[in-house]
Amino acid sequence: MLLAIPSAIAERPNFVYLFVDDLRCDTFGYVGNPQAKTPNIDALASRGIVFDNAFVTLSICSPSRATALTGRYAASVGVSIFGRQRIRDGVPLMPEMFRPYGYTTAIVGKWHVGNSPAECGFDWHDTVAGNGRWYNRQGRIGDDPVVIKPYIEQWISDRSIAFLRDVKASKQPFVLWHCTQVPHMDHRFDWPAREDSLVKFDASELPLPTTWNDNLIGKPPFFRTARSYVKAQKEYGYEQESKLRRHIQRYYAAVHEVDQQIGRVIREITRLGLAENTYIIFMSDNGWLLGEHGMTSKVVAYEKSIRVPLIIVGPSIGADRRDQMVANIDILPTMLHLAGIDQPGGMHGESLHDVMEDPTAQIRERLYYESPSPQLVPRPQFAVRDGRYKYIETRETKNPDAVEFVELYDLDNDAEEATNLATAADQAARIESMADQLRSLQKRFSQ
Repeated sequence: MLLAIPSAIAERPNFVYLFVDDLRCDTFGYVGNPQAKTPNIDALASRGIVFDNAFVTLSICSPSRATALTGRYAASVGVSIFGRQRIRDGVPLMPEMFRPYGYTTAIVGKWHVGNSPAECGFDWHDTVAGNGRWYNRQGRIGDDPVVIKPYIEQWISDRSIAFLRDVKASKQPFVLWHCTQVPHMDHRFDWPAREDSLVKFDASELPLPTTWNDNLIGKPPFFRTARSYVKAQKEYGYEQESKLRRHIQRYYAAVHEVDQQIGRVIREITRLGLAENTYIIFMSDNGWLLGEHGMTSKVVAYEKSIRVPLIIVGPSIGADRRDQMVANIDILPTMLHLAGIDQPGGMHGESLHDVMEDPTAQIRERLYYESPSPQLVPRPQFAVRDGRYKYIETRETKNPDAVEFVELYDLDNDAEEATNLATAADQAARIESMADQLRSLQKRFSQ
């Protein structure tokens, strides 16, 4: 394929960045999961490039959004935990990069950094703050507060469709960042999917992780008192297979309902005649543990926490797959490249243009993951992952340079990260090498 790079404003493409909350990489039909009910996302995958090895660089809400806005590791811009941390002043942000080239920019849906959408430069911002109810939710249309009575994803899709119709009439190129709330849990730590969605899934047939009752063998000892383990075991009842299956059923139903609403936005792009000049990027802010190692939630450096879906559809792109390691830091550089806009200095990501053009192209040999501030698990974690092995360091809270626990996994032979090889004598040289790589990458991406 040859991806055309525009040279004039009139030729510049549009971008719809579908950013789904807490979405695992394996709950779709297009990855071969026969239990999934995601026809709209599957249809999107059938006409674009599917990236089978896509990752986030810090697996939690606010840092992932800071990375989407900057193309940088989130801690380097001041956002290392979820909540209200602000992206530090002076860091170039997505809307500011596109505005000089005639773009209208919009954020619709979940907003979860300390800077306001207007401060970040968005022209259109219809948002809900952080996490919360799926129904009767407080939100804003522009700066005006509203009560959102219907299902939150219906409202988010309604507002994205309203933006698309408005910007179509203006004939300006646009960037729409569509951020879902679901399948993030609601304020009661549940997935309150409709009954007609739940009945589509037989809990007894849904896949269980092979490590759901592994008793944390080879894992950091403090995991037993970590929120992600205690909440799963004691509150959700993951020590009982039936309760874990019930949770998996509710999660799958929630993903199905998100798929229905995303389908509305995709169909509207086509109905408005925008598809031929619009790139659609589908990704999630982080993965989600559904019983892996007896845990729930995210942040930890295991695959189902940090690995995410990624699909790119657009002009001159056909159906294809890529297995190179790519990351959320790469999305904004890719958008700029496809729009013919120079990338500002200081970005940590790389454009995926070459990988999209050439299935043999590589942009990195290894991926660096960081969680420098304790959250959900009470220690900092850092990791480096190459094509086969993953090395994880858990650090001391009061001395983040001191290593408390080490893990090493052979992902080719142990995709579920069940067997920690860190104490194996024949892995000593590999551990030393990967520890050096980790420190080098940490230094590089802290700037």
